[in-house]
Amino acid sequence: MCCRALLGGVHVSNGLGWSPDGRTMYFADSPRRCVMAYDFDLSTGVLTNERMFAAVAKDCPTEGVGVPDGLAVDAEGRVWQILPLLGTS
Repeated sequence: MCCRALLGGVHVSNGLGWSPDGRTMYFADSPRRCVMAYDFDLSTGVLTNERMFAAVAKDCPTEGVGVPDGLAVDAEGRVWQILPLLGTS
């Protein structure tokens, strides 16, 4: 078994998931307030085609102010993300 870094510049890894076919990886980074998507090569484990999948605005009046925290991909390929509000109890 071997382990190697696939991403650099990660602040707080707070969610990781794959599409049902295993060809897309989703990654949530809380301080960056975003979920990124990557093409994932099943045979080599290489990530390519980095793109923004979702971003959380700092001052979104209808959604509150939250950060990506956790991530799941269901069997139909829908990505689920929780956005806990900051400063709430």
